[in-house]
Amino acid sequence: MRLTFRVPRYFLVLTLVWIAAISWKIYPHFRDGMRSEGHVISFADYVEDSCGQRVGASAEICYIKAVATGRKLVAKEQAKAILLILAPLIIYGVFYLPLSLLAGWVRRISHNLGRRVPLFSRSPVITSAADHA
Repeated sequence: MRLTFRVPRYFLVLTLVWIAAISWKIYPHFRDGMRSEGHVISFADYVEDSCGQRVGASAEICYIKAVATGRKLVAKEQAKAILLILAPLIIYGVFYLPLSLLAGWVRRISHNLGRRVPLFSRSPVITSAADHA
């Protein structure tokens, strides 16, 4: 009796739904959105809030620093968003894919040795080919 895995099909559907839903939620803020004090604000609003009250040479220096810091914050927020969108695919690649490759490798080795190893069955008993004849 063989237990077949249907996880990749269901996982693919759930991953596509996840990517669509999270992208729909994140996309409006992706281009120039950043988090400041727990709120999502635009890059222009960040620069304005940082240097809006300054005048003269200090305003120019503040503007240059705010633009540099703002660009780093936007890049950081975009990296987080991409990781969040691709999280199911990363989990699949880190956990499920290596396990399924390992299971196939063990099956091939056991087949070459003349034994059948039921990897994903309910009984952990290893049977030989002579028992089934």
